[in-house]
Amino acid sequence: MNHDDVKEPLKKLEVFADGRSVYEWEPVAVGDIPRVIVVSKTNLLLWGHEILQAISNSRTAALIEKITGADKVIAEWADGTVEVMTDDETKFFTSGEGWQEYWNSLDEWPKEIGDEEGNKSK
Repeated sequence: MNHDDVKEPLKKLEVFADGRSVYEWEPVAVGDIPRVIVVSKTNLLLWGHEILQAISNSRTAALIEKITGADKVIAEWADGTVEVMTDDETKFFTSGEGWQEYWNSLDEWPKEIGDEEGNKSK
C-alpha cells in the first residue's frame, strides 16, 4: 500500500475550529492526498490515521502537518459520500438531501462542500 492507494478517492477535505474553516484541501494532481493529521480540542485524532498507516506501510518519509484544536472535519469522497467527524461521532451522508438537512441544523453554518450557497449565513 502507498499514499496514493489510501486517499485517491478523496475529493475534498475541510477542517473547522469554532465554526470557521481553518484548512481546506482539494487534489491538484492524480493520486494527490492531504498530508495532514487533525487533532481535536480534546486531543483526539479526528482525521489522519489512514495517512499514518500508509506512510508506515510504505516506509517512506513524508512531510506531515499537524492541525490542532479542530472541532469538525468534513470529507467528500469520490462516490458522493460526505463524512463529518467530530469528537463525539462520525456521520456519513450518502445523499445530498441528508447532508443538506444536517448542514441546515448546524449553528455554525460551515460552508457546504460543492455548493457556493454555503457561504451565506442565517
